[in-house]
Amino acid sequence: SVVATNPVTVTPTFTVCEGANLNLISSATSAVSYSWNGPGVYTSALQNPTVTAILPAGAGNYSATAFFTNGFLTCTTSAVSNVSVVATPTIAVVYPANICQNATANLSAAAPGAISYSWLGPNSFNSSIAAPTIPAIQPASAGVYSTTALFSIGTLTCSKTTTNQINVVGTSTVNVTP
Repeated sequence: SVVATNPVTVTPTFTVCEGANLNLISSATSAVSYSWNGPGVYTSALQNPTVTAILPAGAGNYSATAFFTNGFLTCTTSAVSNVSVVATPTIAVVYPANICQNATANLSAAAPGAISYSWLGPNSFNSSIAAPTIPAIQPASAGVYSTTALFSIGTLTCSKTTTNQINVVGTSTVNVTP
């Protein structure tokens, strides 16, 4: 007996953001079952499995095997899909939680592998540098500031955002009456 086999096709490469779902896809005409093996201890018996909330440790080769049988003999064909995961690590932000009016607020953000940063805040504040300053800060600038870091592999760009509260303590002019 001869068991007819067909090539198994998979999406050859994937690039996904950390935390995204990875939908693996395989297809082989007349296959009776499939199996997938991947980085770490990943395995699946589904034709098109989903890896939920993938982490950078999940990057690597995922091998799909299609099984064919005539009832007596089972044969296989395999293909590999390479997966890259854009890591989006935590952003370390330094900012003054409380600051006096008219002082200079020094802000900074750092995240390994970040290619750019952006800041948004009250009173129309925005910046595209990692360490902006707000000179002579005023009470209208008190509020929530969001910091976004961008990361990429190839043409895929992923982001991570964090928020922080800055409180501005108002000061008044002291008048002395002689």
